Amino acid sequence: MNHLLKQLGLTDHEVSVYKALLEEGASLAGRITRKTGIHRRNVYDCLERLIQKGLVGYIQKNNTKEYSVKNPQLILENIKQQEEEWQELMPQLLAKYESQEKNETIFYRGKKGIQLVFEDQLSKGKEILVHATSKEVEEELKYFFPKYNRSRISKKINYRMIFDKQYKGKVTDFEHTKIKHLPKFNSTNVSQYIYDDTVAIIAWHQEPIAILIREPAIVQSYRERFEVLWKLAK
Repeated sequence: MNHLLKQLGLTDHEVSVYKALLEEGASLAGRITRKTGIHRRNVYDCLERLIQKGLVGYIQKNNTKEYSVKNPQLILENIKQQEEEWQELMPQLLAKYESQEKNETIFYRGKKGIQLVFEDQLSKGKEILVHATSKEVEEELKYFFPKYNRSRISKKINYRMIFDKQYKGKVTDFEHTKIKHLPKFNSTNVSQYIYDDTVAIIAWHQEPIAILIREPAIVQSYRERFEVLWKLAK
């Protein structure tokens, strides 16, 4: 519960005060102070902020305030309302984002991060040019790759792959895939994927690392180099 409340913008003290009210019911500030161990002045500050956030209310009796939480269902309704407002704003944000030239470098680490790279390929929906590595990449992500490849084929995203000559006849020939070979080509555990506006360089270590480059001039240079190699390959 704590981390969800913090996602709403509550501080640690505000979380403690809110939970105390949930457990104790309607309470005076003194009772909350004893329950939480938070200084009385800080309790008052927390209560005031919780009131402003619409999570807590109070009833005044004989110059004292008795505090209680509002129906928690209101939290969900507020979240839904914020989501609707974000959905309305999203076309405007995306339009501004898409109008900008994308110059960025992104780092990913671990198998979960590498999966994001391949999911990014699917989201672009463009042909993928692959400098294949000597590493058994499919084995590294054996539970993810079959699903990825089915999705790629269903989207009719073409692969062009260059392997070392020693792998001729050893690599599975999937649909929408063309494979060529070069002698003494990439004996390292690093592969490259060139697609749309991105170059993804993946080092298949025990904990794999990926670098995504989205700088137009660099992507174009990788693409041109691949085309030269593709013409030389057989």
